[in-house]
Amino acid sequence: MERDCDIAIIGAGVLGTCLAHWISSLYSARVCLIDASGDVASHTTSRNTGVIHRPFYLDPVKKGTFARAASLSYPMWMKFARDFSLPWEQVGTVEVALSDRDLDVISSYSEYAESNGMSREEYEVLDTHGLQAIEGSVKALGAFFSKTDTSVDYGLMTRAICGTLSGVSTVLGRSVVRIVEGEGYNLTLSDGSTLRARTVFNCAGANSLRIAHSMGLARDLSVFFFRGDYWRLRQDALPSIRHNIYSVPRFLKFPFLDPHFIVRYSGVRELGPNAALVAGPYVYSGFSESPLQALSWLFERPVLTRLSLLTNLEFLGMVRSEWESSTSPEGMVRRLSSFIPSLKASMISGPGISGVRGSVVSRSGFVPEAVMITDGSSLHVINYNSPGATGAPAFSAYVLIRAVSQGLLREPERNMSRLGWDLDAVREAMPDRGQGMTA
Repeated sequence: MERDCDIAIIGAGVLGTCLAHWISSLYSARVCLIDASGDVASHTTSRNTGVIHRPFYLDPVKKGTFARAASLSYPMWMKFARDFSLPWEQVGTVEVALSDRDLDVISSYSEYAESNGMSREEYEVLDTHGLQAIEGSVKALGAFFSKTDTSVDYGLMTRAICGTLSGVSTVLGRSVVRIVEGEGYNLTLSDGSTLRARTVFNCAGANSLRIAHSMGLARDLSVFFFRGDYWRLRQDALPSIRHNIYSVPRFLKFPFLDPHFIVRYSGVRELGPNAALVAGPYVYSGFSESPLQALSWLFERPVLTRLSLLTNLEFLGMVRSEWESSTSPEGMVRRLSSFIPSLKASMISGPGISGVRGSVVSRSGFVPEAVMITDGSSLHVINYNSPGATGAPAFSAYVLIRAVSQGLLREPERNMSRLGWDLDAVREAMPDRGQGMTA
């Protein structure tokens, strides 16, 4: 089977689906949304903490694009949730300090929050007495309280957005195995069918770098996959804890948060996630899906880029400790009991969900933000990670703005999406200054 479209979007997670919404709202174009899974939002989008984060913890210099997208997207998600009667539980997040170093980090959050667009009413810096007043079961030297962090279901939200799409055809259950540039692009899918498109957007999440590599792009970058495991608490365990409880990350040079206590929108409470190194983007148990996958992971190119991380002793120490909390609830409980001392392994009812993220590395280490690469009439979004789902409405608009500035799309005739999201508001707050990499 062959089909034609104007714009192909690879990846029907939250980013690709939001982008499909913007494009189909603002242009008269034939859009095709492609995903290897049988449904939208099957992987990372539905397998995460489920929190819309306020950007109090994001350095506005090192992670300014993520921070601005998160800030802009919060009211967009709120409007969408209310308009479509979707879960929206403003539980708040308390991030605790366990050492003097952590107190220094906490003190910087107020500056980050203000720089990233949070109002003073949204947060509070707590001493030990203030922490005890709102969470008596939590012990720490102090904390930062982000009052407007909200628990949602990103999978539900993404599928609801997909239901509003007009002029978009979905191709699900088929992955893109080959892309050849000719008059536009010829995409070969895993079932042998082909698709022709004038413009291609690669929003394939953990597989986006593989697709870029297949087109000869970003060959100096590599991707490492990390599974986040959750353990579910019994319903009657620690009922007094009403907020998400985080701690300041131990490994500040790596892009991972330590496991936390999560209150989901449904009231279910879970511990996690960790960051267990695995061999592929869909490894939801063990290290790999097969011995062949493990072997190919070991020798994946670029070798030098991977070796720069695999020979880092601090990184290897982190990997070892993360795996401990993946294989046993006792390991996870031990990590959180340093600030929730009443937490016991007997309170765990069983495993929760698991999700995998792909983190991109260069010879200099982990790449801190998303990378956008344009080549011909294709645009590739690589390393779009946490808080990616939080910022997806605004960041997808930013992708569209970048595509216009690079000549992949013409200037849209309208600025308001079908959901009432304002493109000009994103353009003003996130002007395209050529951030990221351009091939």
